[in-house]
Amino acid sequence: MPTSLPSIEYLGRFNRGVDEVCPSNHGLDELNIAFSEKTSGTRFGFAAHLAASGAWSGVAKRVHTYERVGEATRRIILDATNKLWDDTDLTAPILTFAGTVNDFSLRTIFNRAYISPHDGNVGVTGEKVYVYDGTGNARLAAGNPPAGFTLVAVQGSSGGKIEAGHHLFAVAYETSSGHITAPGLSGAEIVNYEATAAAFKCDLSGIPTGPAGTVGRYVIATPVLGDTYNGNPAEQEWFFVPDGHIANNIDTTLTVDFFDADLLESADHLQYQKDTIPAGVALVDFAGRLVVIGDPSSASVPWVSEENEPESISELEGYITVDPGDAGGGVKNGVANRGTLYLAKSSRFYAVTDNGAAPSTWKPDRVDSAVGAECFSIGRILNTPGAMQETMFVADRTGLYLFPPAPGSSASDPLTWKIDDDWEDINPAYFWTTQVFIDQLAMKIYINVALGSATEPSHIFVGDFKHGLDKDNIRWSKWVLPKKPTSIWLDIDPTTKRSIFRVGSSQGTIYQYSDSARTDFDGSNVIQSYIRFGFYPEDSLGMVFQLTEIRLRIRGSGTLNLYAYGIDDALSTTLSSLTLGALPGQELARDANVVSERASIKIETNLNDDWFALFALRLNTGPLWFDRPR
Repeated sequence: MPTSLPSIEYLGRFNRGVDEVCPSNHGLDELNIAFSEKTSGTRFGFAAHLAASGAWSGVAKRVHTYERVGEATRRIILDATNKLWDDTDLTAPILTFAGTVNDFSLRTIFNRAYISPHDGNVGVTGEKVYVYDGTGNARLAAGNPPAGFTLVAVQGSSGGKIEAGHHLFAVAYETSSGHITAPGLSGAEIVNYEATAAAFKCDLSGIPTGPAGTVGRYVIATPVLGDTYNGNPAEQEWFFVPDGHIANNIDTTLTVDFFDADLLESADHLQYQKDTIPAGVALVDFAGRLVVIGDPSSASVPWVSEENEPESISELEGYITVDPGDAGGGVKNGVANRGTLYLAKSSRFYAVTDNGAAPSTWKPDRVDSAVGAECFSIGRILNTPGAMQETMFVADRTGLYLFPPAPGSSASDPLTWKIDDDWEDINPAYFWTTQVFIDQLAMKIYINVALGSATEPSHIFVGDFKHGLDKDNIRWSKWVLPKKPTSIWLDIDPTTKRSIFRVGSSQGTIYQYSDSARTDFDGSNVIQSYIRFGFYPEDSLGMVFQLTEIRLRIRGSGTLNLYAYGIDDALSTTLSSLTLGALPGQELARDANVVSERASIKIETNLNDDWFALFALRLNTGPLWFDRPR
């Protein structure tokens, strides 16, 4: 006789191996399911957040957030015509790239956005890193030295301090982001001034004004040269002149006055720094240093700026060499955590620390030879790359891992273990488009992926870890939207302080997940939502069972479709549908008659505004025959 079996709580998608290995409390197939603490059911809808406006077409190939102190969060958007937009003013782009740019990375340091165009593998050849301060246009980071001018120095009034003898003077520009360029050190750009007697000042003229973005100039000088000057200014010791800062881009004269003993702050490093910074595939903030990863001419050699000077990168020693002969290829990503810089190749992880000397002396140690990352696949906690409770989330081509592994688990246990077959369906050539965002407030993981032959993200995997952050307890679902989820990210609502999940599409418009929406994209798209449970019983021992009734503790609205299947789907039955209610006050039930060794149940809503929230499923079933007739 059939018997009522224990309630089944749905614990998420399971897609690895044949259907028969799927536990009965998981889904061997499902779509658009969201989880709460006690229920699983139809996800909410996505509503339009930002549509085409001003001169922006609405296309969002990549979106990064840009947060300035004391301001609302901005979005920097790449469209299909190589233009970058700031969503606070869509009347004109902040930057138009000269060539084709498929993607870009962004990192905020000291209230400024550093922007790097790339192709997902390395920076765009010939392109550079840009800096944007939230006003006007983005410009090239760093800056060229002064050139093509004649600096003049003559003896000034008496009562000064400059010591008798030869001094060299030169000029460097100061940009709007606080960067000091290399000085002009060619020909007439430097002046060899001879103080014939002590106790005089020096009057400088012909000080050049700089290009757009210049906010000041600095005068640098050498101490008395004596009889040893070899005629090469680059081989001398240079210092910032006290009171040698012109805090505008207008004045062309300055009187300087100093003892040699007052020359305390070295300016030697200026002459060796890069005038522009080559574009990379990823940007990292490492304790105030900008790390540029994926220079197309040296993909295994990230560039590293001076501390607290993100645009000052030394040509001579501002780099880290990361195992250039390794089969893992070039460096693709990085993240800073508790004083350690982790650098990732596609299948390698390295760790390096600041030893107090130049970055060229830092020695990376390989910490994982199997797991690596691409340009967006190191998890961001909300929108900041880093760790949650000392653990980072890393997606590579074999799964989503906790890094370092959690106690009691190993690197061979990805969080995506349950959906391994789905993960293997990600297009390996476009795995670099995968993004990982962690919402620690809602305890969810969002991953957009390009499945099958897709060349940009086509689906979103959503992992709910309210029941536990491990491969056994995380609950997975696969979401599909009416448009491609090309770029994903999380924002914080400034009023409620709740997280908001947003999606930008290459097909147009930015959308946000909304718990007041029961359709996608403002009512125009039905959310098809279903769960197909694993077969029950999980091991029939060869007996043939008869399923007689399906009972559901369920809430919702609209019509719930019901289906029953036997093993290999050789037997499939469409059952009578159920009408859902927000407060039904009872279990809902439907009769069934499925005779098979095992049975699988599917529940589905697919009409406008229909939805369900399932607490538990119960089946009335029992053995009918101990064996089939032969």
